[in-house]
Amino acid sequence: MRWTHKALLQRWIAALPARASQYLYFVVQRHVGGLRLTDPWSYLDTARGIADRQAGQGGTLDSAVVLEVGTGRSVMLPIGLWLLGAQRVYTYDLNTYLREELVLEDIDALRRAPGRVLGLLRGNEEMHKRLRSLQVASSLESVLDLAAIEYVSPGDARRTELPDRSIDLHVSRSVLEHIPSSQLADILVEASRLLKDNGLAIHLVDFSDHFSHSDASISAINFLRFSEHEWRKIAGNRFMYHNRLRCDDLVELMTSAGLSMKGVEPTIDDRALEVLHEGFALDRRFARKPPETNATRSAWVVAGLPRGDFTSRL
Repeated sequence: MRWTHKALLQRWIAALPARASQYLYFVVQRHVGGLRLTDPWSYLDTARGIADRQAGQGGTLDSAVVLEVGTGRSVMLPIGLWLLGAQRVYTYDLNTYLREELVLEDIDALRRAPGRVLGLLRGNEEMHKRLRSLQVASSLESVLDLAAIEYVSPGDARRTELPDRSIDLHVSRSVLEHIPSSQLADILVEASRLLKDNGLAIHLVDFSDHFSHSDASISAINFLRFSEHEWRKIAGNRFMYHNRLRCDDLVELMTSAGLSMKGVEPTIDDRALEVLHEGFALDRRFARKPPETNATRSAWVVAGLPRGDFTSRL
């Protein structure tokens, strides 16, 4: 679907009353969008990536307490972290998007391919036992209970009411780009309150124009040509909002929130870099940034309380 047509459809659905719009958008995604096929594997891969970056900073998921920002429609990231040893995962979402049918489809996929799960997560005997325990899960409630997941929705990650210094990890997968920068700043301040002295914030962020995921005619930086006013008209709705922060902007927000950067691992989009070198016109908000910054498609960002060194490949 052309991105302009998709934007029109999303704006029309978003204009409906909240309950009707959420249901209709789910139906559209389920039948012609990204929810047609079960894909727990990318979430498990992200869980493994979080564990690897935590280990790189000297930490471990064994008995860890984790907070996830933005549950969405799947709890596969919390399940992956639990399989890797987490003691409990709190997952917060302002919107109650989680669907039992999707969760059970994901669990069924794990049941049918335990070898793939253990291979992807590089599992041990304890992980095998945890994976086997999911065999009896027959409802969303039983999945959450077995995997020690506390789903808080509606839940505000800016004000969790959890105790100070009570979590080991603050994580998300392709969520931070959908949060207005002022709200994101508050979420990061809350993270700095919650993290233990050796805790880490580890986030995988998608900086690309999400319309480009389904329309090959545009590049991952197509949305950087629009002014704020134009972009709000195109995608200023609950289904497609993107703050368009670049990686350097996110680093600045994190440090302003009292976090110390431990690492940034950007993935540069070659096509985006090429169109920039060809003279792609950018809105003034982005015009003075280095091409590599604007062309960053995604990045792992790792931060903690102020101590240690900052390593970056920006």
